Amino acid sequence: MYKIFFFFLLISCNYSLENKNLNNLKFPCDFVNLKIEVLFEINKLYDKYSEFDNYQELDMVDFSRLMKLWQKNDEIDFHVGLNYWDIDLKKCDNYLLIDSLILKMNI
Repeated sequence: MYKIFFFFLLISCNYSLENKNLNNLKFPCDFVNLKIEVLFEINKLYDKYSEFDNYQELDMVDFSRLMKLWQKNDEIDFHVGLNYWDIDLKKCDNYLLIDSLILKMNI
């Protein structure tokens, strides 16, 4: 029993949002939830570097993560478009959070 718990704990510590497999998501609201997570992490990086004038001053690890997160965001949008879920996404309870995060980042 303890070995199983330790295994799940180990996996959860290595969780990487950028590497999340979208094939495991089945419903439009699952994509909304993941997009919110991705945009929230992007937003944290934007906040961290808001005082810098250009991206040359970013830490390379953060910059790499930022690019991977944007790529994951594009991948989510591609899957949504592929499944014609644009209207279905707007029916999800927390869809408006996406708009607020995008507005906050001014994108």
